Amino acid sequence: MSSRAGNPVFRFLSVFSLSLIGTTPFSVFLFVMGLVVAESIIYPTASLATAAIAGLFAGWASSSVVEDGKRADLNKVVVGNLAIGVIPAVASVLLASAVSRAVWLIGGVLVFGCVTGTILALRLRTSDATVAGDGQTTVGWLLGAVVGVGLVIFVASLFGLTGA
Repeated sequence: MSSRAGNPVFRFLSVFSLSLIGTTPFSVFLFVMGLVVAESIIYPTASLATAAIAGLFAGWASSSVVEDGKRADLNKVVVGNLAIGVIPAVASVLLASAVSRAVWLIGGVLVFGCVTGTILALRLRTSDATVAGDGQTTVGWLLGAVVGVGLVIFVASLFGLTGA
């Protein structure tokens, strides 16, 4: 292991950068759904989905970047990031009416989710070096995020909260 890869700052910045790059397209897509669904509904939903996706990307990145023979425990990282992700979700409800802050809201949620996901992914590591089950865990969390967002949009449409 090189001295640069063993540096905790380098590991943090590497995992954070990779999770930010991977999470951004998903997060922006979800927040743009505010054009169809009321912002006070889609922003918290997008915040929580961003937390889940950021946790997944941080877990994958930490398992790739950190060369200690351990892997991030994806379930613990995602659940922890979702629990902490309630903070930006509540903030997004309060800031949903401020249209001029939408871009800052997306950026804040992205950075917050990626920072917390990175910290959790670097801390919650398991000595089990096998990748058995990581694929199923990933698919399960992604399906959960997609179904959750779809369900929120469906319920919002029942109450007339959708439409351009």
